[in-house]
Amino acid sequence: MRRLNAACVKGAETSFDVHAFARGSASQTGYDAASAIGATIEATFAGKLTLENGATCALRFSDARMLRDAAPDDWHWFAQCNARVLAAPA
Repeated sequence: MRRLNAACVKGAETSFDVHAFARGSASQTGYDAASAIGATIEATFAGKLTLENGATCALRFSDARMLRDAAPDDWHWFAQCNARVLAAPA
């Protein structure tokens, strides 16, 4: 985590990985299922959020990847989530 301390700014930046796993089914390949889960995660959490304490959190996803898991139609989606949190105005 990197703290942000400047004139009129108090907050922090951090990053963490988000993972999703999927297995193929009769109606969808594992690749398509994992890709759809990843797209839903990005659409749900990307952008600015207001936290319960009034702080603002901006989330951005980067470095998204798809990897085949052990079974032939098992897939693993993962991406780095970069968060910037700014304290609520006093």
